[in-house]
Amino acid sequence: MAANEDLERIREAITGRPGPAPFTGGAQSFPGTGKTGKPAGKDKKKGGPAPLPPGPAAVPPPAPRHEESGGGSGILGGIAFLVAAAFVINGWINSGGLPDFGSATPPWSSGSSAGSGSYPDTAPEDDTYSAPEELRVSPRSGSAHTTVTVTGSGFIRDGLVKLTFHATAMGEARTDGDGDFTARMRLPSPDFYGRFPGQTYSISTTEYTRDGTYQGNGPGVGFHIN
Repeated sequence: MAANEDLERIREAITGRPGPAPFTGGAQSFPGTGKTGKPAGKDKKKGGPAPLPPGPAAVPPPAPRHEESGGGSGILGGIAFLVAAAFVINGWINSGGLPDFGSATPPWSSGSSAGSGSYPDTAPEDDTYSAPEELRVSPRSGSAHTTVTVTGSGFIRDGLVKLTFHATAMGEARTDGDGDFTARMRLPSPDFYGRFPGQTYSISTTEYTRDGTYQGNGPGVGFHIN
């Protein structure tokens, strides 16, 4: 303590200011500054916020889900189908032949009126054959006041055929047991159709039974107005 008092007296003599009191366990003085330092262990402010506790551990993101697809099941289904088909074909071969996938149909028409298709050279004797429908008109051209002869074959048997010139009723004819008919009739509405020389109009047919039941539309033929 004597050495410290001597140093303070020397400092006071040089600077003309009294030095700090000798250190007695309080704040430590720094020579030449006049400032006192903070005691060790007291660098934290009283009443300050306490340090935050450590947060929860980071959870890794979930692994991406793999989309399920039906590709595997589709492939397995295809393999199963091929295996089953192989067994079926093998059974056909071992049985001596393949099954019949179709049935033969006669080349002629079996309806009351003939349709399109091939016809045999000789008609069968079971009355299932009808000749192709055909319509003819004579003459094929003339004035609007012309009287024409209309001939049909292969139509409904013992029925009725109505004829139409363009959009105007022309007349009707009865067919025989073979579906044939011949009728003479004048062109309808000559004053109207006579205004359109050079035009060709269709003579069309519709088939009915004798009691008037509709059966279908038949063929047509053209007539030219001079």
